[in-house]
Order: sequence, then structure tokens, then C-alpha cells
Amino acid sequence: DGLAAARPLLLSAIEHAAGDDALLARIFRELAWNANASTDLEDAFGYARRGLAHASRAGLDAGYADALAQVAFLRFAVGERLDRDALDTAVALDAAPDAGLSPTFIRGVLLLWAGDLTTARAVFETLDRRIRSCGESPIALTATWLAVIDLREGRWADAIKRLREARVSLQEFGFSQ
Repeated sequence: DGLAAARPLLLSAIEHAAGDDALLARIFRELAWNANASTDLEDAFGYARRGLAHASRAGLDAGYADALAQVAFLRFAVGERLDRDALDTAVALDAAPDAGLSPTFIRGVLLLWAGDLTTARAVFETLDRRIRSCGESPIALTATWLAVIDLREGRWADAIKRLREARVSLQEFGFSQ
């Protein structure tokens, strides 16, 4: 399993990065996503908080924004309240919002999970327009999340249309069914 193999490598990288807060912030951010994907939320949240501390010391806006959004994401995942202030700060510092794990994308997901469908839709529609204008990545992620919102609002035809579009986008980028 790739996740299981990656964690010891990331943990061993910590000692090699001693004194480099920017690098440590990135290592802890990767550890947090790894632990999250392995459903180890408590470890993920701990790694994310350590990454945020290093990002803060490093003084990099982009790294800090990513770390702050990740902490907000994992705080919500472990059952704590949605930290809208942290998300707003992270998004304000988000230099290149995209459909990956950017602060803006994370904000959209969390707003959807919290039931704020109107604001979540606005976030994903803005990301979708940006991606389409740049042609930089498949629109599958934004289309899929917008389809989830459509489904929650009972807009079945719109959801089906978006999911078909997502499938075509993935195929264009070389992903097979």
C-alpha cells in the first residue's frame, strides 16, 4: 500500500529537514494528508497543527495558507466547529486557487459539508470558471462537487449533466473509465 509506505519515509525526512521551517511545514502537511487518507484523523490533525506552526515560522504566505486551510479541514473532520475565520484568512492568502487541495477548494468542500450550499456553489463556480479560462487541469473535480450540490438541491438533470462533463474531462486528461 502506497500510503503505508509513504508515512515512514515522510517521518524520516523530518530529521533531515531540521531547521528548515518551510520544508518541515511541507513534510507535516504531506504527513497530515497521508494520515487523513489512511483515516487516522487524530494523527492527521496533529501533523497539520505542527505543519501550521512551521509554516508560520517560515513566513511564507502560500505555505501558511495551505497549512491553515488543512488545519481547518481536519478540525472539522474530527468533529470540531467549522472555523470560518481561519478559512477566510487562508483563502485571502491563496495566491493560486485551483481544484487541488488549495485553501479555496477546501473552503468549498467544508461549506458543502456544513450545509451552506449557496456559498459552496459560489466557491466551486468561481473555481470552475478559473480552471476553464486557464485550461490548466481537468474540470472533473469542480464539476463533481457542483453535481453533489445539485443533488442536495434536487436538481437531478443538472447533476447528471455535470457528471457526464466530469467523465469526458477525465478521459481528455488520460483517465480511463
